[in-house]
Amino acid sequence: MLRVVAVSLAFASTVAAGNVATLKDSDGLCWSACSDAIGSVTFGDSDPTLDYYPGLVASKDYMTSTVLCMDTYCPATKFSVDGGWELFASYAKQYGDVPSIPTVESVRAEINKSAVVNVDVRDTANLLPMYNSTVLIAQNNFDAGLRTELVWALEMRQHHAYGWTMYLLLGIMLVIGTGNRLFAALSKHVNRGDPEDMHLGAPVRDTLISKVYTWYLRRIAVPATFGYRHMQPWGWLSIPTRIQAILVFIYVALNLIFTCTGYELFVENMYWSSKSIQLWRYVADRTGIMAFYNMPLLWILAGRNDVLIWLTGWSYQSTNVFHRWAARVATVQAIVHSAAYTWLELDYLPSMFAYEYWAMGVFATVVMCMMLPLAIRPFRERMYETFLMLHIMMALATLILLFYHVKIFDGEYDGWLWACVAIWLFDRVLRIVRVLVLSYKTFRSGGRNTVARMTNTSDSGLIRLSVESSIPISPKPGSYYFLYTPRSFAPWENHPFTLASWTKSADGKSTTLHFLMAAQNGATGRLARRIKRVQGGDLNMRVLLEGPYGCKHPVGNYDHVLLIAGGSGVTAVLPYLYALCKEGHRNVSVVWVVKNSQYAADVVANELSPRHTGTANVRLYISQEEGATPDAVVEAIPQMEAQPSHDAVTGAEGAEKNSDGASNSDNGKDLSILRGRPAMKDLVAESIRHLVGGERLAVLGCGPWSMMDDLRLAIAQSYGTGDNQVPGSQLEYFEDAFEW
Repeated sequence: MLRVVAVSLAFASTVAAGNVATLKDSDGLCWSACSDAIGSVTFGDSDPTLDYYPGLVASKDYMTSTVLCMDTYCPATKFSVDGGWELFASYAKQYGDVPSIPTVESVRAEINKSAVVNVDVRDTANLLPMYNSTVLIAQNNFDAGLRTELVWALEMRQHHAYGWTMYLLLGIMLVIGTGNRLFAALSKHVNRGDPEDMHLGAPVRDTLISKVYTWYLRRIAVPATFGYRHMQPWGWLSIPTRIQAILVFIYVALNLIFTCTGYELFVENMYWSSKSIQLWRYVADRTGIMAFYNMPLLWILAGRNDVLIWLTGWSYQSTNVFHRWAARVATVQAIVHSAAYTWLELDYLPSMFAYEYWAMGVFATVVMCMMLPLAIRPFRERMYETFLMLHIMMALATLILLFYHVKIFDGEYDGWLWACVAIWLFDRVLRIVRVLVLSYKTFRSGGRNTVARMTNTSDSGLIRLSVESSIPISPKPGSYYFLYTPRSFAPWENHPFTLASWTKSADGKSTTLHFLMAAQNGATGRLARRIKRVQGGDLNMRVLLEGPYGCKHPVGNYDHVLLIAGGSGVTAVLPYLYALCKEGHRNVSVVWVVKNSQYAADVVANELSPRHTGTANVRLYISQEEGATPDAVVEAIPQMEAQPSHDAVTGAEGAEKNSDGASNSDNGKDLSILRGRPAMKDLVAESIRHLVGGERLAVLGCGPWSMMDDLRLAIAQSYGTGDNQVPGSQLEYFEDAFEW
C-alpha cells in the first residue's frame, strides 16, 4: 500500500516538476546519442593538449563522423539533427569557451563517403586502432547511446520528482493539520444535538462521524507512539505522539523507497557498462539531490516564527519533532551520497581532494554528521546554550560549504540553499522586530523595565518577574516569551517563560507581564543569586521581550474545564483560570500537584487567592515533601491568615483516600489542600461523571513529564462508550509543555 502511495505521489510530482534540464535538452538527444558512441573511438587528428569541447571541435574526423551518424539514424527518431547540433554548439560555448562551431551543412560537405569506415564500438577490438577518417557507428551503437541518454534523462527527472514529493507531502500534512481542526469542529457540531436538551440528560447522537472521530482520538491522535511514554524520553530518544510517529514514518519510508527504487540498469549503457557502477552513480545523485530538497524543510521546521505553526495550530514541540527527523534523513542521504561517490572514485581518491567541489562536499557531510550527536537530548538538556550556539554555527557552515560544493553546476542547485537562507533571515529579522517593538524603551538611558523579587530566599524560593513592555499589548492565555538580559555576560542568551498574568498601566501606554518561575540551575539560578544580593529584595533590571509565541487553547468553549498542573506548570494554567473566571465560567476545576509546601503556600496566598480564582474548585496536592501536611501549608500562608475568616482553610471533606486534607467552601469557592499524588485517570473519570447529556469537557495539562504521560494515557482511555468514557466530541485534551 505504501509503495502505491509512493508511486502515486512521485507521478504527481513528475508531472508538476517536468525537469527543466530534460525539457531543455530533449531536442539535442540526436547529437548526444551519436557522441556517446563516437566518444569511444580514437581519431588521429585529436589534439590531446586541448580541453574536451575544444578538442572535439578541432577534430575534423569527429565532426564529420558525428554529422554522418546524425544524418543516418536521427530521421527515424523524433529528435532532429539541427536541434542536436544546436545543443552541441551551446555546450561547446558554455563549457569549452568555444565561441562558435562550424555549421552542420559545412561539416556535411566535408564528408568523403568513399573513405567512411564502419565501426561497431561494442566490439572492443574495434577500439584499439586509431582512425584517420570519418567513421559510421553501427545502428546498435546509436540505439545504445540513445537509450543511455533517455535513461539518464529519466533518472534525473525522477531524482527531482521524488524531491518535489517531499513538498507535496508537506502540503498534505498542512491539509491534515487544518483538516483535523475542521473535522473536530464538525464532529462536535453534529454530535451535540439540541442545546436545550444538552443539560437535561439527552443522549448523545451516535453518528458515523462521531464514531470515526472517537476512534481517531483514542487510537491515533492522543496516545503516545507505543501507548505511554511521550514526554519522558527513552534513553536519548524523544518519543512522539502516535499521529506524529505516523507522519514521520511516512516521510522516512517515502525517502527510503525513493532511494531504493526506480533505476533502469542495462549492460549496453554507454556511460558505465557495469550495472553496479550505474546503480551507485544513480543512488549517489538521487540521495544528493533529495538531501537538497529536504534542506528547506528542516530549516522551515526549525524557526520560532514558523508559518506552518500559524497555519495548522501545531505546537513548536510538534514542528521540532519533524525538524529533527528531516535533519536525520538529510544527513543519512548526505552520507550515502558521499559514500557512493567515494566508492566510484576510489582509485582516484587522493587526487579528488584537489577539486573544490569534492573537498567542500566531504566537509559538509562531516559537519552534518557532527550535528547529530551534538543534538542528542541529554546534551540539549544539560548544556542548552552550548548546544544552541554550536548548532547555529554548524548549520551556517553547512550552507556555506554546500554553496561551494555545487558551484560547478552554475547555480542549478543554489535555489534550495537560498531558500534556507531566506527562511533563516525571515525568522531572525522577525525575532529582532519583535524585540524592538516590545522593548525599544529599554535601550534608553536608565531604561530598566523589570522588577524581580523572591518571596523567600530558600532553595525553593519563587521568583516573580514583572516586565513592562514598551507598547500596550493584549496577551492571551497560552502565550510564552523569550527573555533576554542584555547586561549579562552572555546577552544573546534567551530563555522561554510562560506568561502567568498581565496588567495594563493606568495611562494605557504599556503592559506589565508577570512571570512566575522556580529558582533552579542555569538562568533562573543566576537570577536568584542576583536577587538575594539586593537589599530590600527587589532587583531592578533590563529585560528584552521576544514574543508572544504559543497559541490559546479554546477551553472556554467547553461546558466543564479541568486544569491540571504539576510544579511550575501552574504558570501555564493561571492565565486560563483567570480568563475563565472573568468570563463567569461556572464549571472550572484546578488540580495542582507540587512538592514543596512553601512554594505552594506562596502561590495559594497570591496567584491562587480567592480574589483571583472566583468560583473555581481548587485542589492542591503536596506530593513529596517529608512531614508536609495540609495544616502546615495553611500555617505558611500569612496573607491568607490576614484575610477574613471565610477565606481561611479549615477541615477536610471529600479528601482522597489515604490523604490528609483541609478544605473550605464559601460562596461557591472551594479550596482543598491534600497530601499525596492523585491518579490522573481518577481525576479525568471524576470530571467525566459530572457531564450531563451532551456537555463537553476540556482538560488542559502542564507539568512534569511523568505526570503528563499519565494524563495523556488517561485521556486516551477515556474515549469510548464504556463506564467513565465519552465520545470524542465531548472530551478534548490540550497540553502545554516545553520539550528540549
